[in-house]
Amino acid sequence: MKKLRLLLFAECNRNCPGCCNNDWDLDALETEKDFSGYSQIMLTGGEPMIKPDVAIETIAEIRKRNLQARIYLYTAWITEDIKRVAPLLSGITITLHNQDDVIRFKYQKKFLEGLPQFSRRLNIFKGVTTGVLNLSRWIVKDNMEWIPNCPLPTDEVFRKRRIPKSNGSGYIDGDFPSGKPCKYHCLPTCHPAQIGPEWVYGCTHKAWPANRERDFPPIVGCGGDQKKCEIPEKIIKRIINGKTQRIKNAEKKIAEYVTEIAELTAINREREKYNEDVVSDSKSTT
Repeated sequence: MKKLRLLLFAECNRNCPGCCNNDWDLDALETEKDFSGYSQIMLTGGEPMIKPDVAIETIAEIRKRNLQARIYLYTAWITEDIKRVAPLLSGITITLHNQDDVIRFKYQKKFLEGLPQFSRRLNIFKGVTTGVLNLSRWIVKDNMEWIPNCPLPTDEVFRKRRIPKSNGSGYIDGDFPSGKPCKYHCLPTCHPAQIGPEWVYGCTHKAWPANRERDFPPIVGCGGDQKKCEIPEKIIKRIINGKTQRIKNAEKKIAEYVTEIAELTAINREREKYNEDVVSDSKSTT
C-alpha cells in the first residue's frame, strides 16, 4: 500500500530559507481525487494549523473513501486549535524551529500525550533546547537541519488537495461571464479572483444597497429585467440570518484572539524570566 503526502495549501506563517517547498513546483503537483489506495496519508503544507478547518474537512473527505488509512499531521504551529484536529488523527509530527515553538508545544503537550493509540513524533532543530520537558512519550529527532533538495521517499507520492467546487456546472454561485445579460440571481460564495479576469462579480442591479459596489448579487424576482428588480421577503430573512451568523463567527474569532493574546503574553513572560535567569547566572559566576 502506498503512502500519500498531501499538500493542503501552500500558505505558511513562516519564511524559512531552507523550506523543502522551495524545491518543489507546488502548482504543478497532481491533484489527489481518490484516497482509497493508501495505507498512510500525511497532511502537510504550508502550515496546516493556520487553517485548522481545512484540515478537519480534508480528514472527513478522506474517511468517506478510506476508513483504514492512518492519517498523520505535520505541523510546527501548536495552538488551542490542535484540540479540535488531533483527536481525528492517528498521530502527529511536530517540528520545533525556535524557542517560542517550545513554549507553545509545552502548553499542548499534556493534551497530546493523553490521546490513546496516538503516534507522537518531535523534530527539534539544531540550537533549540527543550529544557526539563519530559519527552519519554515522544519519538524525538533532534539537531535537525534543512536537507538540500528534500528528496521524496521512494514509497511516497506527493500530491495536492482538491479544491471543492460549489456545483458541477462550472459556474460559482453569483458569478457569470462578463458582457452577458443577467439571467440568474444567487447568493455569492466565491470571489472572482479565484475564477479569472474574464469574470465579473455580481450584476448591475441596485435593489440591495451593498450591490452599489457591485459586490453582492442578490436573489431577485425580476426575470432579468432590472426595472422589476426586487428582493423577495424570504431572501431578506436569509440575508438577516446570514449577517447574524457572521456576528457569531466574529465573536468566536474574538474569543480565539483573546486566547492567543494570553498565550503570547505567557510566552513573553517566560522569555523575560529566562533572560533574567541568564543574567543572574552570569553575575553569580563572575
